[in-house]
Amino acid sequence: MTLDMDAAVDPLEIYDILRDIKDPEFPSSLGELNVITDDSVAVDEKTGHILITFTPTVPHCHLANIIGLCIRAKLNSHLSLHHKLTGRC
Repeated sequence: MTLDMDAAVDPLEIYDILRDIKDPEFPSSLGELNVITDDSVAVDEKTGHILITFTPTVPHCHLANIIGLCIRAKLNSHLSLHHKLTGRC
């Protein structure tokens, strides 16, 4: 799924792209583990910012950076360069 950048980016479309990423420690996806939810994606079309807030499965997850990189890599392959991606854990 590649997003049409002439149209507005829908947070639910972004969630649909991200929810199937496999967790690095568990045999489940980020969506199944509620690491990412549909409410954790915010889009500001005026500034081109996309904010992804994810919640690791444990408070001091040592793989949170890997999860963030997986999210960034997946979105980089689906979004145009005019969007700025920001993440927070």
